[in-house]
Amino acid sequence: MKKKLIAVFSLVLLLFLVACQGEDKDVDKNDEQHSNDVVLTPEDLQSEEAMNELKLITRTEREEAIIYTLADQAFIFEFQVDESYKDLKVWVETYQLGEKQDNDKHVKDATITKSGTIIFSNTAVGGENMNNQRVGIISDNGGGYTSYATELTMFDENGYAMIPAVNDTAIEVTEEPIILAGLLYGEDEVQSLAPEFFNGRSENKDGLKDYELAYILKAQFSK
Repeated sequence: MKKKLIAVFSLVLLLFLVACQGEDKDVDKNDEQHSNDVVLTPEDLQSEEAMNELKLITRTEREEAIIYTLADQAFIFEFQVDESYKDLKVWVETYQLGEKQDNDKHVKDATITKSGTIIFSNTAVGGENMNNQRVGIISDNGGGYTSYATELTMFDENGYAMIPAVNDTAIEVTEEPIILAGLLYGEDEVQSLAPEFFNGRSENKDGLKDYELAYILKAQFSK
């Protein structure tokens, strides 16, 4: 029951943070509107935003502090697409020494309308080689999340090293899969992925051979 309450609270908090960012944008637009003494229609505001684009949200220090009381790592992306895109799928692929494992975890599908947010968080369970991961989609017409606990059985009592990697560039949305982020594990010091790893529309498996374990977050929009 406690875990369920924490999960619900985490989702509500992230929804609050996303809403706050939306409010900040509205304030900025209103300030600009008053300064230029021009009345903008909703269509004008829509045209000013980047269409068919997905990007990592820049968080304030306050938002960072709040999020990291709930998760060890958290990636939040926002997207803006035209009306032809109807669905969004987000999932996590697991690789061991560059070999893709059979099961895709945290598969989340949602019907979307124009704009929304993708959330991926990871929390290590204290005292155990286990992670609790969550994937969520929030759009104008609602949203939801899925969670999954993973046991890191490939590591002994000496533990492991982990480093996050994220695609921090503006990404053009098409109907092809998009690589968003990764969690990279090894027994020794772990290096991050090269930026080129995120440039392609499919994974560069050679880039994952140096990691004993890698979780790769992906998304795909469809019409």
